[in-house]
Amino acid sequence: MGFCFIGSVGVTSYWFEKRRSLVNGISAAGSGIGGLTYSLATGAMIPRLDFPWTMRILGIICFTVNIVFGSLLRTPHKVTPRSKGSVMSFSVFRNTQYLILCTWGILSSIAYVALLFSLSSYSVAVGLSQHQGSVASALLNLGQGLGRPLVGILSDRLGRINVALGATLLAGVLCFVFWVFAKSMVAICFFAITIGLVAGTVWSAAAPLAAEVVGLSNMPTGLGFFWLALSLPTAVAEGIAIQLRDDKGDEYPYLRVQMFVGATYTSAALCLAILRGMRLKDRLPKAGR
Repeated sequence: MGFCFIGSVGVTSYWFEKRRSLVNGISAAGSGIGGLTYSLATGAMIPRLDFPWTMRILGIICFTVNIVFGSLLRTPHKVTPRSKGSVMSFSVFRNTQYLILCTWGILSSIAYVALLFSLSSYSVAVGLSQHQGSVASALLNLGQGLGRPLVGILSDRLGRINVALGATLLAGVLCFVFWVFAKSMVAICFFAITIGLVAGTVWSAAAPLAAEVVGLSNMPTGLGFFWLALSLPTAVAEGIAIQLRDDKGDEYPYLRVQMFVGATYTSAALCLAILRGMRLKDRLPKAGR
């Protein structure tokens, strides 16, 4: 699944220049809508068909859709091909701005995975049913489906780094000031939709930001190493969240998880603030000329 996602996520950036963030937001919204659909479909199929056949049906759907649409992926002919022997450009690692961008991606993805796999169990921990917890997760995916195109629209108008910075910071603030106190079904559902609008900003903003930082010619290498850098942190993020849970804390059993997710999002936003400052500093000499 990781190979399928990584191979396709950067293709749309080649086709657009003016509306690149919007297009990436729309394409990334598919995972939010898909997550919502799969969450509801899986919950309905398991009681009727049992777990094995539910997984087989989902696998058949994934295989068919990926084969059909994967075969249609193309890059425009105007993209300049790399010369032989230079498939990967390791010069991106000498770009400090790129390394900061990767740090933002690592921190954002850790927070995202920890949030995604904690919201449903948190709902049960505060007294809601398993069904209500699954509804909260579905609403989080719905928020992502709505929020990612919105982030793309705002990015094209207000600046890609500016919007990604604001969205990442907002995700951290929501964890600090709202998630901690959300214990009713209404409050958790509101939080799920609201945080969903900005929680997965990294998935829709990564390709446009990489194109801006390293350029289109180096984007395959830049995005490839970007997603590679995210693989290990996202693999352990859920385990970290599980270890941080406090089953003995009756009033706030997930307080440490909530603080961890909020702090990680806030740290990621700080990385983008540093990146923004560096980009502005680079433009000052050009403006002076």
